[in-house]
Amino acid sequence: MANTRRREILAQHRKIEEIIDSPMFPALVEQLPAQSLAELIDRIGIENSQSLIAHASSDQLKGIFDLQLWSAEPGKEDKINVDDFFTYLHSWLELGPAFVSEKRESLGDEFVAMCFAGHLSATDRRKVGLLDGFDFSNAGHDFGAYDVAPKAGLDEIANEQIWSTLLHALEDLQSVNGDFLDSVLRRCSFERSILKEDISEHHVAEDLQFEAGESREKRSEKSGFVIATDAFAFLTIAREAELTEVISMLQYDSLSRRYFKLPREDPTLLSSTDENISELIATLQELGIGVKGDRQTLLLPNFNKVKRNLLEQSLIDLRQESEFLFEKRTEETMYLANVLISGIGLHGSKFSEMNAVKAVKATCNLGLDYIAAQPGADSEELYFELLSPEPGLLRPFQLGFHLLNQLPVHCAEFLSEFLGQKKLAQRLRRLSWISAELNHLLPGTIFIKKAKERRFEELRTDVQLLSLVLDHTAVHCLDHLLDPFPVFPRILGMQPQPVRLDRSIRFIESLQDLDAIHGYVSNLKIDI
Repeated sequence: MANTRRREILAQHRKIEEIIDSPMFPALVEQLPAQSLAELIDRIGIENSQSLIAHASSDQLKGIFDLQLWSAEPGKEDKINVDDFFTYLHSWLELGPAFVSEKRESLGDEFVAMCFAGHLSATDRRKVGLLDGFDFSNAGHDFGAYDVAPKAGLDEIANEQIWSTLLHALEDLQSVNGDFLDSVLRRCSFERSILKEDISEHHVAEDLQFEAGESREKRSEKSGFVIATDAFAFLTIAREAELTEVISMLQYDSLSRRYFKLPREDPTLLSSTDENISELIATLQELGIGVKGDRQTLLLPNFNKVKRNLLEQSLIDLRQESEFLFEKRTEETMYLANVLISGIGLHGSKFSEMNAVKAVKATCNLGLDYIAAQPGADSEELYFELLSPEPGLLRPFQLGFHLLNQLPVHCAEFLSEFLGQKKLAQRLRRLSWISAELNHLLPGTIFIKKAKERRFEELRTDVQLLSLVLDHTAVHCLDHLLDPFPVFPRILGMQPQPVRLDRSIRFIESLQDLDAIHGYVSNLKIDI
């Protein structure tokens, strides 16, 4: 088995090498979106990506770095991994000063300065303020009007290679384009004075990263991504709004409306009229690079299913009535999936695209199920009428998300009651070592407080301690319910309960799921 897998990997590497060595490779690179180029670099490694980068346009290179260098915790501002930029930069140096200068200029002085500012201190000799007369002879390296030195406080061993690369790059840039270098160092510099010797330098890299982050957000939105702050705001509104307000929605909220009005760039792999390039594209797709599922296929239900939920049947009916309206609902699904990816985590991790789409569909169905349970909601035309006009799927999604976010507090309330039982207190008095371990969790109201304050990481830690008084099934279930995006532990629907703990989960999609969860957590049993 291991040998077979090894042969497969070697065969894939050979195919990638053949693509890169092809005389059509430059033309191929020109036609590929940044997403596919980034995937290809992941396969070959940054150190071997010079040929690809050499043929990438400025927009493609920015797109590659947007995808590869930036990351974020859901709901928080993105952060850049500057060290990876220097890995790229180091690999470029061997191609000569002109190449390095060209690529850095294509990235812009704002981005380059942001990467450099984390590792160097630049002082403009013309603006030293009250430090006029300062002896610069031993202060650092002279680049025109600027004195450049390694930034203090960084790890010396890790920073040594970066500083060597950075210094080499500065020298190359000075020899090819002094004006661009001057612009970069001007952005990295700070005006020294007695009053702001520390503060200004401390904030240079942070301010530059904020500026570059804003530019990246604008590019990301054009590709259909939802920026983290907007996603967090959208989900907060859905969580905190009254259900009656959500049901009465007649149009998109301002954040969503702005998103749908923005022009979009298709991030999928492009086709080509050139037969040779088409063959290379086909080979990439065989390797899993640039393969994107059809968005309508993601939204459509499995037509072989005998029993379909409300959302699935409603979408089938909608598509039969209007392909245009169905496409609008597809666009909303991808928007909501991006909201989940950017705005919230799933059990401490980021949503994958596929899981995000599944979560959106389940949450929308939960919202429709809630509407169906309201008095007078028995018309067969109801769901078609709901999904046809704006706000389309956003209304049932927000309803479902609101219901999901009530779960952690409800579970915490049941848990608080459980920990407050006299029977449990009596048993704990006989087991002092367990009592000592759980003492900081008693009374159980601490769970309610943390759930309301959305301190989910702490709750996960606390739940693990409860294995002293609860069985493994209960701990597993609570671990997934006391979460920013609660899910349904499949073991709750298994009768009889399996001997071995089934840890699989699925997304909550109906009021019946919520009832099953409430029924379980309201009957927790002492296991000591």
